[in-house]
Amino acid sequence: MRKPLWAVAACWIALALVLAACGGTGGTANTPSPAAMTSAPSPTAMASATSAPSPAARTVENYLAALVSKDAAKVSNLACKAWEQDALLEMDGFQAVKAELDNVSCKATGTAGDATLVSCTGNIALTYNNELQSLDVSRQTYKVIQEGGDYRVCGYQ
Repeated sequence: MRKPLWAVAACWIALALVLAACGGTGGTANTPSPAAMTSAPSPTAMASATSAPSPAARTVENYLAALVSKDAAKVSNLACKAWEQDALLEMDGFQAVKAELDNVSCKATGTAGDATLVSCTGNIALTYNNELQSLDVSRQTYKVIQEGGDYRVCGYQ
């Protein structure tokens, strides 16, 4: 018996959240800087905004784009070292589905210690066996820190 797509996606996301809450010490050396990744999300994937997003918000948008495109190198480069393994686990949750961003837009909403808090609107559209599901990205507030001179996603608040 097959489980519905939403159940599979929910399990993976729940696992990623549990692991993120535990913290991590993963990381790799000699990874390129997120600043080196200059490709912007496509206009169809991002909502138009009246002003350019902050560097922290742009990092989250790029992170979400890397997740749905299943690009492990970009996900690793956009995650802080302490959260890198959790970010890769989160990406693994999308391996069995077709995923794309649907009108995703992010903005910095505050700070918590040394982290910039980023909230997003929009959805991640998931397709599995012709079944369409949607994950609301506004349910998470992302923590973004500066590490090695670059902004990196470092979990959720």
